Amino acid sequence: MFGFIRDARKEHPEGRSRGDFLPGPLRVLEHPPSPLPRRLLYWTLALLVLSSLWLVFGRLDIVAVAEGKLAPRTSLKIVQPADAGTVVEIAVGEGEMVLPGQVLLRLDSGVHEAETRALQGELAQHAAAYGRVLATSAQTGNGVDEVRTEIATLAAAHGVVLPKPAPS
Repeated sequence: MFGFIRDARKEHPEGRSRGDFLPGPLRVLEHPPSPLPRRLLYWTLALLVLSSLWLVFGRLDIVAVAEGKLAPRTSLKIVQPADAGTVVEIAVGEGEMVLPGQVLLRLDSGVHEAETRALQGELAQHAAAYGRVLATSAQTGNGVDEVRTEIATLAAAHGVVLPKPAPS
């Protein structure tokens, strides 16, 4: 009912409170500091502790799922072996130093032997055809010796024994 009357004990008539001129410790008792900075500090420390715990014990899995097709930006390079075959033995280990000319691996020779026999048979057929050419050119006398030496050189390089040409 008499709320408009000021309490003389709490407020000075000029708007100042009674604790304005008190010594420091007594002023703190009369007007305690605001709890907001302390609460802010506690919440910040709690957030820091929780973040540290999550950093130590938490797991982060990054999974990206997408559908699509990979397309190269440049032209494709096809990588193929020079000689196809089955590896029988690997002569060196991972990280081992190798020397120039050292055998690195051995391939199964079955495929190569069959191919070699087929090529030798083909070479023998061509040699026989050259023999016939020699026989016909011997009758005409045009460059027989040059053709014979060329055929003999090719046959020796491939390890083929040529039949003896017919005497001219």
